[in-house]
Amino acid sequence: MTASPVIGGLLAGLYGWRAIFLINVPIGLVVLAALRQRIPESVGRGHLDPLGSLAVTAALFAIIPGLIHEIPWLVALGVVLLGGFVVVELRSTRPMMDFGLLRDRTFAVGPSPPS
Repeated sequence: MTASPVIGGLLAGLYGWRAIFLINVPIGLVVLAALRQRIPESVGRGHLDPLGSLAVTAALFAIIPGLIHEIPWLVALGVVLLGGFVVVELRSTRPMMDFGLLRDRTFAVGPSPPS
């Protein structure tokens, strides 16, 4: 973590400020390879949910700028798209998200404080 500003400064100085974003690609590939070795249950699932991915991405692309720039209709559109994501996931045979986890209080809100 302490080397990050130095590496970022070197990349920006040598190749321009856009180069600092390229460092994430090799780091991401190394992390992905490490995860595939350390978490075997994540290997071989092999399915994508393109409609669910598109719905949640569109929702976030509407909600975030809508909140930042205070555009109520854009936030409303994002909320509708988020509802569409939930509908898509509930109807999907291989959903991205298991909504059953939300029934587990510890998962949904976190553990209770100690007595």
